[in-house]
Amino acid sequence: KRERDRRGLDVDSDLYTVGRTLKVLAERAARPAGLAARSFEALIRRATHPEPAARFRSAAEMSRQLWEVLREDQALGGREPYPERSTRFEPTAAVFGAALGTVPALQWWTRRPGTGTPELPAGPPEPRAAARALPVPLPDASDPAAVLLGGLAADSPDRIAERSAGDPALRTVETALWLCRAYLDAGDVARAEEWVARAKGWSGDYDWRVFWHRGLIHLTRDAVDEAEDEFAATYAALPGEAAPKLALGFCAEYLAERPRESAGEGGGPADAQAAARMRARQAQAEEFYEAVLRRDPTQGSAAFGLARVRLRRAGRRPAVDVLDGVPTTSRHYDAARVAAVRILTGRLPDRPAPLAAELREAAERLAGLHLDGSGSWDRLVTELREHALACRPPGGWGSGFPAGELCGPQDTEEALRRLLSASLRRLADQAGGVGERGDLLDTAYAVLPAPAGLRELVRGWRRTA
Repeated sequence: KRERDRRGLDVDSDLYTVGRTLKVLAERAARPAGLAARSFEALIRRATHPEPAARFRSAAEMSRQLWEVLREDQALGGREPYPERSTRFEPTAAVFGAALGTVPALQWWTRRPGTGTPELPAGPPEPRAAARALPVPLPDASDPAAVLLGGLAADSPDRIAERSAGDPALRTVETALWLCRAYLDAGDVARAEEWVARAKGWSGDYDWRVFWHRGLIHLTRDAVDEAEDEFAATYAALPGEAAPKLALGFCAEYLAERPRESAGEGGGPADAQAAARMRARQAQAEEFYEAVLRRDPTQGSAAFGLARVRLRRAGRRPAVDVLDGVPTTSRHYDAARVAAVRILTGRLPDRPAPLAAELREAAERLAGLHLDGSGSWDRLVTELREHALACRPPGGWGSGFPAGELCGPQDTEEALRRLLSASLRRLADQAGGVGERGDLLDTAYAVLPAPAGLRELVRGWRRTA
């Protein structure tokens, strides 16, 4: 009543009433599952925002977000997910953070810093890579420049910017956001910032598209804290959409590594606080990634993100379980299977070496992979054998030895070294140049077991040295 008396009858005041009613009804119902509870609260906050300009602009917009929150609650509550295209973001096939699911190139063996097998790329991707892979807002059909911009190439932003100065039809919010993205793609962050500022001036303080684009700009500048604030504002405006949650999941994952990097070795209160902040950030990332993935199991960025978080927090098996949930209908299915093999066998930071059972499972999984004919199979086999040699116990695996084609029939270091050397020689045949081939052959001969006489000579030299 106070709202009606203060402002009279209007669309946003009606939606304010709907929001207040939903809030009262929700107090008598079961709490939504997982992140859906926060999403519902964000929806109510927007519908009942004290500033009318910040509320939903139409009943259709509010209805859509309410439907999306309901879908999220159903998916997180264990019901069958119901994938549906977003009405706010364009579909995208891009994925960020899929390095674990990429078969290593020959440089994995020829350009290594230091000695020993390197750790797997289990950390979050660079912010710029995430910015490039995040979805783009759908054009506003009511913007007069939307149709024209849809047919333009984004590789010539200067020409479009110059034209917009003399054409009133192009001086619109959609044009400003299009130019912001074009300049970001061109690497000109300063010009991108100029155009998103114009978009804000033309659209006002509560346009979620401005929040989203400023978040992309901050990611491109590696300013992840600032990007998180902008994506949080987008989430507050669109609580049912998956894209803001995917962006917030990445920010939380990336920022979780900051306490790990800055923590000292003294084990004092500061280190304990840093560890607590890291765990809180990991929990945030896991919550956002899971909310996206449960609604759409084909979402590659969320699957790899959740797998990375669980790998660092809980170990190999929880990460593999996430990747096993990627369905065959996803274009990222094969990458998820490759990542599972690499996680089961690879060297990981702050994690023990793989067990014999994990190596055996990885070998079985690798045998079932359908890889292309560009040498991917040979490179994965080489990586598996190399990690098997690196983590082999001094006395062998005993009854747990993963015997078979990949690790050989004999539980001896000499036999495994010969297999690895053979793999490296096969990789040398894939080399693109003489130098690369020579490096791989040198490595292949270096891992061969030394002749018995030479071994005794080395042992005698060590005793007398």
